[in-house]
Amino acid sequence: MKALLAIGCNTYDHINPSLDGAEPDASRIFDGLLKSRSPFYDPDRSIILRSPSVDEVRAALRSILFSGHKLDVLTFYFAGHGTVSNSSFYMCTRDTQSDALSATAFALADLFRYINEAKPVQTNIIIDACESGGLIEDLNVLLKGSLYGEAGTPGVTLFAASASNESAQETPQGGLATQALVAYITGSDFLRDDSPTLDLLEIGRRINDQLRSANQSPIMWGLNLYGPPQFCVNPKYSATDSELRQALKLASHAGDQPSSRDISALWRLHYALPESWNARAFVDALSTCLIAFGADENRRALLAKRYYEATCARVLDCEEAMRKAEVGAALLAALLPWLHERASMHLAFSVQQDIVEQCLKTSAEITTLLAKDTLALLRHPGGGLPDLFYHPLRLSKLIGWLALPLSASHTPSSMQNIDGYLETVRALISGNQECFTVVCEDQAPGIAISVSSLICAGETDLAEELLGYYFYSLTETGARIASSSSDGTSALEYMLARAMNDFDVATNVIAHPCETLAVVLRLGQAAGLDDAFDPYLWQLDGAAGIFFLTENWKEFANEQITSGQNYAFAIGREIFRIQDLGAARTGKTKLSPIERFSLLCTALIFPDRVPWFQVEELVAAREQAAG
Repeated sequence: MKALLAIGCNTYDHINPSLDGAEPDASRIFDGLLKSRSPFYDPDRSIILRSPSVDEVRAALRSILFSGHKLDVLTFYFAGHGTVSNSSFYMCTRDTQSDALSATAFALADLFRYINEAKPVQTNIIIDACESGGLIEDLNVLLKGSLYGEAGTPGVTLFAASASNESAQETPQGGLATQALVAYITGSDFLRDDSPTLDLLEIGRRINDQLRSANQSPIMWGLNLYGPPQFCVNPKYSATDSELRQALKLASHAGDQPSSRDISALWRLHYALPESWNARAFVDALSTCLIAFGADENRRALLAKRYYEATCARVLDCEEAMRKAEVGAALLAALLPWLHERASMHLAFSVQQDIVEQCLKTSAEITTLLAKDTLALLRHPGGGLPDLFYHPLRLSKLIGWLALPLSASHTPSSMQNIDGYLETVRALISGNQECFTVVCEDQAPGIAISVSSLICAGETDLAEELLGYYFYSLTETGARIASSSSDGTSALEYMLARAMNDFDVATNVIAHPCETLAVVLRLGQAAGLDDAFDPYLWQLDGAAGIFFLTENWKEFANEQITSGQNYAFAIGREIFRIQDLGAARTGKTKLSPIERFSLLCTALIFPDRVPWFQVEELVAAREQAAG
């Protein structure tokens, strides 16, 4: 049982001046300690008093300390006027008289007597008042030899905002010391992340350093002979972070290991979350550490697992619905070179399950959302200029992500997942048909994965419908689409050129050759759409396309892929029919189910690469069926 008594006294009947910030300070402390995600104190046992009389303070203490179960932790906070008189420190309440302090103010010595009798396991006393350092005068009341040194001895921590000869300074936002204290309570300022609770003495030392420049010297004193001191929940603590720390310590044991510099890079990325997520930085930093383990696959998988879990915990409340799936995809991308190892393979299957669950959950949520509002996925109510470019990208990427459960192994049958996926895609088309258009190369992976997954699942009608939208949009622009979505200025330049139908003014941002063109035409070939596509290829005359097929899928997540083969073509030169794209180019390397899934995930987080193996297998199947 843990209780808080927070007192703020702005109004005084006999003392000048009145204060402005004491009551708000008490409220901030009370809210910070009781209204956090994991409140540390019992709200039914805790009390806040605003400008109380001395009798109201005593009554509140009697209620907290002597009613109900014995307290484990008592925290007492006071903000207001304070003074030292006759070798004692007094807290001034509303009815305090300067010439009758012993009778009308609340003496710290009285608080000590309450504590000596009630014996809470840990007591924290915080006083944000002028001359509060004078509380040292009353320690003789607390320090009685007969009370200390035995098992179960209560702990006491004192924090005074100012020295006995100083004023406690404040701003319109409240007392300086209280503002600093609240920042650590709420997590605005970082103290540590390796302990589930924070110690008032530890916080006080940091605040002392902060307030030196303001010529204010907080006083701390602590006595704790039995058990760890406790003040509040540590908002920066995460059990997964703690486990990650242990995994990183294990990584530094004898044998092959990451350098301290590489481990530091992991921590920097970790603490930038959830505000900053960068899949490329995640994969590169983690891969560097995983490589360093050499042949030690168990330590490699352990570090990957802990880093994944810790990252998922950091992005738990992220507004991006697919962020956890993106983290899982990045983990699988980093593991690509080691999926043949037993430990890494088992981890990959577990992550695959997490991604599938996230995709299924998001698919259901989107379907429900679109039933209420067909334009719900637009970034701005009713749309906006950026949506003309970015909404088509979001849609093609989204249907690529949501298709992943159809490709997963060791998960519920893909046939159990197909109905929900079809419902979501149809709902998206129903309200956004004009946005299933090609504007950028970044759409290639989403189009490849969604359409090929539908063909594999036997849903050729929907696959052909999607391909029809994408092919028509390519013929409208002559396959002139933006090379990248990463630059907003380039996106605007492209959209203006498209609106004017004058792409000569945006030649620097046009993809040439175009891999998305190759994806759409090759999928048309796989779906047997020759009769639908061939008569309109003349509208793409002169457009250049390209395939890039890697020979080593283990390096598919690398920023630069060193081994592979480019297949370039031009409409009206080598290509007059989609059949002229040639026979299937399937690699000799046989991919395991988890490798296939991981490659699809990698393409979704790195849109400059296409999982051609899945498209080419469909072309091969069409060729085989045709005899």
